[in-house]
Amino acid sequence: MNHNKQNPLGIIAIFASLAEVFGTVVLKFLPNNIQMIFVWFVICFPVLIVLLFFFVLYKKPENFYSPDYYKNDNNFLQAIRQKLNILGNEVANDSTVPQDIREKVQQKIDLAQEQLSEIDIVNDEDKISLIIDGFRIEANTVKSFYRNVFDYLTANDIEFEQLVPFKTGNKRYLISKDGKHISGRAFFAPIIYDGYYIETHKSKIGAKSDIIKFLNALSLKVES
Repeated sequence: MNHNKQNPLGIIAIFASLAEVFGTVVLKFLPNNIQMIFVWFVICFPVLIVLLFFFVLYKKPENFYSPDYYKNDNNFLQAIRQKLNILGNEVANDSTVPQDIREKVQQKIDLAQEQLSEIDIVNDEDKISLIIDGFRIEANTVKSFYRNVFDYLTANDIEFEQLVPFKTGNKRYLISKDGKHISGRAFFAPIIYDGYYIETHKSKIGAKSDIIKFLNALSLKVES
């Protein structure tokens, strides 16, 4: 790991210091009626920069850290995944955004998640897999696994609309039309597929168990 890295606050301090130095040099060349305005600018500018820095640091701290700041690459990738999950959840639950735009954004987020998964070194034991009517489906993440399953259903003209919404418990749905669970809470990490919301906020074991129940309800032959 490279430890010769400059802290973002240090870079801002250098920038503010240079602005102060050059501002002081320029001051004596300005007309008298402008000098007072410029003095206030020189005073307020670095203060504003520092306040903006801490505001962004509070709201989006991960934006200030390069991969070198993390103990290992997996921590960095995990931070990106969490950010994508939050963004996906915000888009999915924003009713002001048109449905087609939400679907396109969600697809881009899902693709990014899947590309991140390809970076990881995943053992066969870590993958989610099952066989539907002799066809094997597997993936590294719950989102990509669910998407692959529904791609299979669509490609084989298997209708599943009659099962929507599909319960996986007393409070939760696997898939629904409005992205809300039985309890009324919004899906935490949904993917949007053909206008339907599919909840992916669950463990790999739980995801596999839920989708097997769903496929069994469709009278499909499923093998683990």
